[in-house]
Amino acid sequence: MASAREVRARLRKKAADERRQREEAAVLVNEAAAIAVKARADHNAALRKVFEAALKPEVDEERAAMLRELLDAALAGSPKVVEAERAAGRAVLAAGVLKVPQTELAEVTEQRVEVLRRWTQLVPQDKANSGTGSAAEPGAGASEPSGASGLGSRPGSEPAEVDAAAVTAGPMFGDRGDVAAAG
Repeated sequence: MASAREVRARLRKKAADERRQREEAAVLVNEAAAIAVKARADHNAALRKVFEAALKPEVDEERAAMLRELLDAALAGSPKVVEAERAAGRAVLAAGVLKVPQTELAEVTEQRVEVLRRWTQLVPQDKANSGTGSAAEPGAGASEPSGASGLGSRPGSEPAEVDAAAVTAGPMFGDRGDVAAAG
């Protein structure tokens, strides 16, 4: 039978391991959130620049209304931006499995809780609930051809599924050493 000292030591070790896992999950959410926010901002800025350039010449009201409609549609649905936001959502869900509160994630990422929730809603429910996906599967869940996502710091990095098992295993790396949560 274990002594009280041994039991306490085991409990402290277990608590420290769980704390490290939660911290790592929060770091991964922060990285994924930063990439998603940057992708959305870059995409929106590029679209607005094109839109403003299209409006500079004399444009009639009908054409201006059509251009505004096209801009709104384009702002909403870039595959690269949506995949970056899905990756952030998968990281948030994985952190939730480790019982990291969304308020804490919001503080770490400097995003509102509503934004984190919106990202989690982008994750297909079968992937969110399965918990069996592998973080090392290159291109898992990608909606673009190989190398087209380019969302990380390295061009051509493939987005990968993020699940609780991957977060608890430590940092997620793709086939070339890219952080998978970064897309």
